Amino acid sequence: MTIILGSYTTFEEQFLVAAYYTSNILDRDEVSFREVCQQFAIEPNRRWLDRALSHFVAMSWIDGPLLLGGADEQPISLTASGLREAEKLIEQNKFFTARVEGDPLAGIPVPASDRLVNIGHNQILRIDRPIEEFVSALHDDNGDPDQPGLRERLLGEVKAGRELIRAGTFRSYLLYETLVRALGEFIKRYKSPTLVALANALLGAIVSELFQAS
Repeated sequence: MTIILGSYTTFEEQFLVAAYYTSNILDRDEVSFREVCQQFAIEPNRRWLDRALSHFVAMSWIDGPLLLGGADEQPISLTASGLREAEKLIEQNKFFTARVEGDPLAGIPVPASDRLVNIGHNQILRIDRPIEEFVSALHDDNGDPDQPGLRERLLGEVKAGRELIRAGTFRSYLLYETLVRALGEFIKRYKSPTLVALANALLGAIVSELFQAS
């Protein structure tokens, strides 16, 4: 999961880019504060959030109105200038995922080996879209010359997990061992901040949809 570190300025930059990615993942111009937090496991100081949103409005990076003071459904819609600012931060690698020592999968329960999951068509579509976007982005990446074969192996494991989800019925343990473990390794080892952020978002979506209730 993404861990927000550093100063208020660091949080502000990361939240702007998190909103950018969440909008792309959910394929909507307007997303809520709650959705951004779910995608990127953000637990900010509430005062920082209110200050950030006020600053974004003042800079014309998002459209109002503001619902300050704890409204999880605060709408966030990036303007053209907000999109450009987020993309500039991405290009400058200023949005970074904290790579803590340890396992990024810590806190995600390992399912029982015999646990079957059945999901419907709409849920499949919700999960499949961010997987497809991640796979497409990873296809376009050149990989890491210092880690030959890593991109190809992890891409194959993500695709294998995707096929389990598309089947609609699967053993959750198999999904954990393919897609979830692949994303965890990707977050720890891959060097592209943009792709790591997408992997974080995808992992958050998978956990939210399929593992929180396990």
